[in-house]
Amino acid sequence: MQPRPRLALKIEEAKKEKEKDFDFLSSIEVLIADHADVIAMQVDMGPTWKWCERVKENNRLKFKCSFCGNTFSRGISRMKHHLAGTSKDASPCAGGPNKPLPPFVRQQCLDMLHALLYECDDEDDSSL
Repeated sequence: MQPRPRLALKIEEAKKEKEKDFDFLSSIEVLIADHADVIAMQVDMGPTWKWCERVKENNRLKFKCSFCGNTFSRGISRMKHHLAGTSKDASPCAGGPNKPLPPFVRQQCLDMLHALLYECDDEDDSSL
């Protein structure tokens, strides 16, 4: 008759462990939801996001140019180069027949890329 109380004790311990697992998973869900809000705020901040749309292709997030319809992976930086026409990491946008690329879009993307370049140079200088 001795094993029976030990079995009941083990069952109670297992139930408590299960509750801990549930709390841990709930914490992860809250963290993911909070991080999604941060990403959504970043999306709204840059003007480049106005000129492209996010599409899912083969379970991967890609960006589709609103002017020419080309899609790109690897982040918004590639879309900036595409719209700026720098030919770095992406082909330059030529616009489409129904929606030509406005010159101010190209210039604004170039300005953003130059600002990022200078920002990186300043960080390199400050570390010396």
